[in-house]
Amino acid sequence: MSEGDTSAMMKLQSLLEKVSTSYMPDEFGEPTTDNIYELLAETSDDNRWKFNIETLSRHVYGIGPSEFGIVFARPETGKSAFLISIIAGPGGFCQQGAKVLYLGNEERTTRTKLRAIQACSGMTREQISENPDLAMSKYQAIRDRLIMQDIKSGI
Repeated sequence: MSEGDTSAMMKLQSLLEKVSTSYMPDEFGEPTTDNIYELLAETSDDNRWKFNIETLSRHVYGIGPSEFGIVFARPETGKSAFLISIIAGPGGFCQQGAKVLYLGNEERTTRTKLRAIQACSGMTREQISENPDLAMSKYQAIRDRLIMQDIKSGI
């Protein structure tokens, strides 16, 4: 509703009416398989994107499809730099084929996107200013696999 969807109130009202009569929707997804081979295959490290930071990958292999990763820390501790390194840097998740959604709420993602272009291209901000076409041509390799959105209201 806060984003202007005028039909949201009607949907909410309908759901509240159904719940008030002890109705609960049964659209909770699909049942999980009991097939042991599928379970082993889906949880194998073969289906995970490896961390491109060697000291980290020695202890934690990586992140798999449909897994949710989140980093919490105090402001100005390097969260954004860490994430950009593992998703857009050399050998990062995007280069390995992962599609990544980056939700920024502490600083504008315009700054973070430029850092991603820097990490992917191996170019400094000054080098990118001198040759933006070269930076973007290098960034094209991961562009479709990195989605960034600001989620902090008032940005």
